[in-house]
Amino acid sequence: MRVKTCIGIAAGLALLVGLVANQSLQAGQARSATSGSGAVEKGSVSSGFATDLKPVPGYPPRCSTNVNVQPDVFPIRVGTVTSDDGKKWTAPAPVVSDGAMAVDVYNNCVGPGDNPDYVSQLKTVVVDNDGVEITGFIHADNYFELYVNGKFIARDSIAMTPFNTSVVRFKAKYPMTYAIMGVDWETHQGIGMEYNVFNVGDAGMIAYFSDGNGTHTDWRADTFYIAPLDDPACVRVTEAGAIPASVHSRSVRPAA
Repeated sequence: MRVKTCIGIAAGLALLVGLVANQSLQAGQARSATSGSGAVEKGSVSSGFATDLKPVPGYPPRCSTNVNVQPDVFPIRVGTVTSDDGKKWTAPAPVVSDGAMAVDVYNNCVGPGDNPDYVSQLKTVVVDNDGVEITGFIHADNYFELYVNGKFIARDSIAMTPFNTSVVRFKAKYPMTYAIMGVDWETHQGIGMEYNVFNVGDAGMIAYFSDGNGTHTDWRADTFYIAPLDDPACVRVTEAGAIPASVHSRSVRPAA
């Protein structure tokens, strides 16, 4: 049994192997990230807030429960930034806008919290008809999209906070590639910061699948968007990770 695994998570965007762009701007980012002569690219740098802010379809305008959420979390939006080299980027990430959402194991934003009926709510996404059925549990801070063998499986039902936990089920065959795009969402699109106090966000993800695979040390990660960043010269791009990053600078307070 051979499984190829990869995961990415960053302050903004981690774009992974096997992702197929389905939007013009996203396609441009994907082409920029994979084109070139093989030389290590240094990435792009932008500063300032994103413009042309648009809500991401499928997310509620607010939580329907009495849960404590920062007032600027909703609506869930993405915007556009232009880097110094003239390229346009989606911030915080070019996410899927019409894909199916994962079933919640826990969601206290639009649900009561624990969901005891999650098994009956699962639908199997068929990647390969002659594959094996696998169930996966994913918890992301903040957002994820899961792809298996290049096919979209599901996206997170809560793009930012409050935190939720998701479950997916799919049918695929080996050799198998798990690819997860992780996004640490921002409420100040374009500068990698969140909430009215302009916090610097953190990020994390954990995923486990019923075939024994999960976010172990053998998974590979590529980071494509780092923000905020005081000095782009701090970023080191190696041949092993030669896909360029969109780096936002001049958007962080001086260190205390």
